[in-house]
Amino acid sequence: NINTLELHDLYQLLVPADVERRLQENTELIIFPDDLLWYLPFEMLVTDLQGINPQFLIEKFPIHYQLSATMLEKGAGSQHRPTTSLFAVGNPSLTTSQIGRKRQVPWWQTVLSSLSGLRQNLTRALPFADQEVQSIARYFPTACILTGARATETQFKALAPRYDCLHIAAHYAIHDRKPLYSKIALSNSPLSDDDGWLHAFEIYNMRLRARLVTLSGCSSGLGTIRRGEGMMGFCQAFMSAGASSLVVSLWPVQDRASSQFMTKFYAYLMQGESKAQALRHTKCDFIRSNKMLQDPFYWAPFVLIGNDAPLR
Repeated sequence: NINTLELHDLYQLLVPADVERRLQENTELIIFPDDLLWYLPFEMLVTDLQGINPQFLIEKFPIHYQLSATMLEKGAGSQHRPTTSLFAVGNPSLTTSQIGRKRQVPWWQTVLSSLSGLRQNLTRALPFADQEVQSIARYFPTACILTGARATETQFKALAPRYDCLHIAAHYAIHDRKPLYSKIALSNSPLSDDDGWLHAFEIYNMRLRARLVTLSGCSSGLGTIRRGEGMMGFCQAFMSAGASSLVVSLWPVQDRASSQFMTKFYAYLMQGESKAQALRHTKCDFIRSNKMLQDPFYWAPFVLIGNDAPLR
């Protein structure tokens, strides 16, 4: 359970009263985090403790983040091209060698991997990730969906450059000291030289047209913080490859809740809302839903980095 009093104190520290007075309802907040603030979803800051339930910052404002001012300028060019095509992979089948290979992960991820239903433990299949990509596909006129053994690294490299929107619901192995070695666990094709691990350094060498990349899995937005450049990892890799925005997670996420979250998010997106507004409305739906999903653990980790332009 979260400590709402501490989140309110943190809000008052990060958003002083003179700044708060200048913010009008629905003002779009663009945040350039620094140092450890990269680990904090500002959406979960508590702005008001009056009443029965605390009020979170996301209930007042749409929020998105930028790695740096350079990235802000880079993402400004692709605002008006409509997004009509989706390439999504979900619940890839992993080989014994992939599951057994030692991975470099932060200690807190090791602890959380024992919790039920997280997209963190490589030994567990992700049945709701499969449902997730099938559900969001119905919002797109053109969609290519690969699940299970078909969701290979080779297929991803071949097909991803053709699509406007990429969605990967899978396991992520984050290397918090060497971010280029962070990797996505995809299926391994015996007819290819690929090993089934899509590394961040391999993504740098791709040429993408995607206006949105969604990395639906545990801690996909983490990596190594570098002063002036932000969080180095998958975000930098995909943006350098040509993507204009990403939705990533800042901590381990639960399989079923993530599937529900993403289905709602894409529904709002394809109604014409901006990416930040679609995230905001999805998070507010969770806040106002049943008691379990109200907890920020389920809705706060997914954040938008980069261009906020609508997909349609």
